[in-house]
Amino acid sequence: MSTEDYNNVFYDVVRPKTFAVGRLLITGATGTMTVGEIITGTTSGATAILSIYNAAYLDLITIVGAFVSGETVTGTTSTKTATVTKVMVGRKQLALVTVGVDNYSSSITSVGTA
Repeated sequence: MSTEDYNNVFYDVVRPKTFAVGRLLITGATGTMTVGEIITGTTSGATAILSIYNAAYLDLITIVGAFVSGETVTGTTSTKTATVTKVMVGRKQLALVTVGVDNYSSSITSVGTA
């Protein structure tokens, strides 16, 4: 983290990072899966954390194992299922985490107690 000055206003800056993710194209979802839950492949036993849910695909991070086309995946929290039609790997996702912004003004002349 670094601090940058812009017009006498100081900001704590967190640089964006990228990390590898996977995408499963899906069909036949039984409902909406919960972002952040663990997804498990019933055939492969592969697991991952769901980062983006869409009725047509699931974006995953922290993948352990290898998902396979044709298998059913289940969300451990939502218990919803879907069938994998295609496994896509090697994608990148941008993650920007903002910890906080401190705004200090040069117009403050003194600090005291009441």
